[in-house]
Amino acid sequence: MEGAGWAGLLTAIHDTLFACDRETRFALAGTDRRLWLTVRADTVTAEIPAYDPAMLTELGWRAPRVGQGVWSYEAPRTVEHVDWLCRFAVYSASLMITSDPGTLTFHESDPAADPTPAPVLTVVPDPGSSPVLTRDPAASAPAPTPVLAVAPDPAPTPDPALAPDLALAPGPALAPEPVVAPEPALSIVPEWQPEPEPEWAWESEAEATAALPVMRAADPVPPAPLTVVPEPEAAPRTPEEALAALRAVLTGAVAERDLTGYVAALRGAAVSMPLLDDPSPETGVRPAVVRGADNAIFLPIFTSPDGLADFAGTGVPFLTLAFGDLLDDWPEPDWGMIVDPRTEWTLTLTADTLAGLRVTTFPTAAAG
Repeated sequence: MEGAGWAGLLTAIHDTLFACDRETRFALAGTDRRLWLTVRADTVTAEIPAYDPAMLTELGWRAPRVGQGVWSYEAPRTVEHVDWLCRFAVYSASLMITSDPGTLTFHESDPAADPTPAPVLTVVPDPGSSPVLTRDPAASAPAPTPVLAVAPDPAPTPDPALAPDLALAPGPALAPEPVVAPEPALSIVPEWQPEPEPEWAWESEAEATAALPVMRAADPVPPAPLTVVPEPEAAPRTPEEALAALRAVLTGAVAERDLTGYVAALRGAAVSMPLLDDPSPETGVRPAVVRGADNAIFLPIFTSPDGLADFAGTGVPFLTLAFGDLLDDWPEPDWGMIVDPRTEWTLTLTADTLAGLRVTTFPTAAAG
């Protein structure tokens, strides 16, 4: 689209997709590379060959399933999602297809005349993958699925001047799988090493008796016992008051770097764990995870369903359970944990630190 520039190209794609009234496949093509946008009744799907898997992963494209040759990204056909997907496609084209918008064309594509290529795939076993508890699209298989690695073609050099026109904000959350772009909030904080709790035990009844204070004849007679008037019981707190008290304790523990107090306060609380989809006998329970800056996997948990909705959007399925039960039955040993991302009381723990917490005895504590 010579002369239109990136902004004009984005507008043309945006208007075309919104005006489309039937299932149609469009191609955004350069000289020798291209991507496709397919409009359906309820969804819009972007597809691109595996030109550079590392770059596609960083951008947020979904890796191909077994037997497929293209990376993809599917979003609901809503104003918010389609608007973001248009920017996502144009931004990806500027990095993966060409840095010159004048050489790009956007047109309706006939699948028979413009078939999706099937690149040569090299199967690399991934011993750390999980068929049930992972965000990889192959996770729905009943057994661990090999990761498909594609030898990348040389990608065009992106033009730094494109940034003002194509600045890509994190995409809107998708249900059932929340889309979370890597961001500073997921950076790993320095590990805290909790001090081991001392274990007190008397070896014999004699030692226990010897440790008690003994009254002797020369000792003064103790005063008469005082009559203690019990304080009136406090009125039961509402769930909102209990949650506010818990978050206040967590905020104070973060400020004082008190990991023991943080976990002790949280251990008896109920937390919400986001899921990829609703649990079923066929798929079981599949938590939704995010990745940090170094590609480490973290399971986000939230002290309330509202906190989950603020972070990932409404409509994301979740499971509510006791934090202590979740910690005792942690899904994967190589997963870290993030508590309430983007809040004053957020806590990020690596998998190694979390493994140490699981064998540490913490005192119970009530928030407030």
